[in-house]
Amino acid sequence: MVRLMDKRKSADTVPSNLREILTEQQMCALQRIAAFGWQLRFVRKPQSQHPIPFVCSDETQTFAILDDDGELFRQPHIQIRSSNGA
Repeated sequence: MVRLMDKRKSADTVPSNLREILTEQQMCALQRIAAFGWQLRFVRKPQSQHPIPFVCSDETQTFAILDDDGELFRQPHIQIRSSNGA
């Protein structure tokens, strides 16, 4: 798995303690969807809310969120900043 760095905070975008911050259902879903080309890209951790794992399909360049219950929630309107500053 490629580790990406968040340039704003110099922190891993994919934390190493996933089992501590994601639900069991989300961890199972990550394993399931990996077989279809989806990868965890980053985890957003809003204050006083549950962490939000974002996954991406390299094949379709589609981003989605894993809900607390492990359901894949595709949001075509998610705007992701690229690493080249665009």
